Amino acid sequence: MIPFAFALFAVASTQSTRRAVAGYGTGVAATALATIPYSLSGTQPPLVALFEPFSLVALVIGVIVKSRRDQQQRLVELVNERIDHAALAERTRIAAEMHDVVAHALTVIVSLANGATSIREKQPEKANAAVEQIAVVSRDALDDMHRTLNLLRASDAGLNENLHRSGDNLPTVEELVERFRIAGLPVTLTRDGDPLPDDVAVRQAVFRIVQESLTNTLRHADAPSAASATIRQENARIEVQIEDDGCPQTAPHTPGHGLVGIEQRARAFGGHAEAGPRPGGGWRTIAVLQPDRERGRDG
Repeated sequence: MIPFAFALFAVASTQSTRRAVAGYGTGVAATALATIPYSLSGTQPPLVALFEPFSLVALVIGVIVKSRRDQQQRLVELVNERIDHAALAERTRIAAEMHDVVAHALTVIVSLANGATSIREKQPEKANAAVEQIAVVSRDALDDMHRTLNLLRASDAGLNENLHRSGDNLPTVEELVERFRIAGLPVTLTRDGDPLPDDVAVRQAVFRIVQESLTNTLRHADAPSAASATIRQENARIEVQIEDDGCPQTAPHTPGHGLVGIEQRARAFGGHAEAGPRPGGGWRTIAVLQPDRERGRDG
């Protein structure tokens, strides 16, 4: 029974429990069959027990070893799956970042170019200033694209940390609003309540929400005479509200992913977003971020 016990352990530690039990039953049956010649010759056969202790111990140990090995394998697969999901989520956020950078830059450049063309003969100084601003916006957009694309070349292990640090060199919201003013969109910026937290990711989300909303106004509103951006924080609740008085353009346009991106950024920080026409004309976008709620959920 000793060689059989070792063989049974090998089966139980590498195969399924059902196969190990079947092997145990086969071994007991084979041992019982081996006693038939003794009986036929009239000799007292060796005793065969259905539950042979040494073999049962080998079977149980083998099953335990197999179970622990399978558990370890499942744990490794779970960790790898979570790493893959985290990398996919970060790459999705990088794609949203690229969309914001390109859409904002091209919209401002087109607006500046149209303005420079229309005033080139009557106001050449303003036209030259607009052309210079086009160069500034283009350089900034190119730097942002290089910075964001470099994240894709980084290893997955540092992707999340790098992405959260990627907003360190963003302009301020005041500088962003001034850029839209130069592009011909009169924007007023209002800050209420407490200052924004030092969390780079939160500041980046607020910046991108304001940028995307004003970019939509510049692209889709027909001759807006005023726009406003209000950033309000109270009791760890950040509300970003952007309004304009422009009419919707009648010309067909290809729908983008700007509003979807705003909603996703708000949800990433435990909030929500909504957008729609204002009573009396114009458009309003409201995004609410609650970073503390999201951290509590993660904890």
